Amino acid sequence: AHALPKPLLLRDAEGSRAAFNRKIEPLLARPSTDPSCSGVVATSVDAAAAAACASYLQQHWVGGRLLLRRDKPGVSSHVKRESTACYGYTTYTKVLDQHDAEQQRTHTLLVTHPLLPLVREEVPGFSAMEAELVAWLHQQYGTVVELYF
Repeated sequence: AHALPKPLLLRDAEGSRAAFNRKIEPLLARPSTDPSCSGVVATSVDAAAAAACASYLQQHWVGGRLLLRRDKPGVSSHVKRESTACYGYTTYTKVLDQHDAEQQRTHTLLVTHPLLPLVREEVPGFSAMEAELVAWLHQQYGTVVELYF
């Protein structure tokens, strides 16, 4: 038996993935001139929650990282709180424009599952937007999203 050349196998695999994606997400089959052809659907969240979250991130998301568990007013200075951080990421290449790892690192915050409780607790507006988006996904698509931890 002869194996197919690797470029042909890769092209076939990519074509199969694209066909599958168009099947489960009809927006992907729209012409490239249609703003929703990426599969991204616009929605909105509560303006006050978004503003509170944005304000916090503008102040605390510096150099591609968001420090969590900072010392807080009213907490005795002799009580050391463990500090941890969420970081931007650089490896997500499924973007609409040319991939720019440095821009992605400083503009796209990755909240991992273990840090989700801290973000909910410390970032104003985050929990409200999360709950609103979970409800929207269920209403829009019948999808039950479970964000655990």
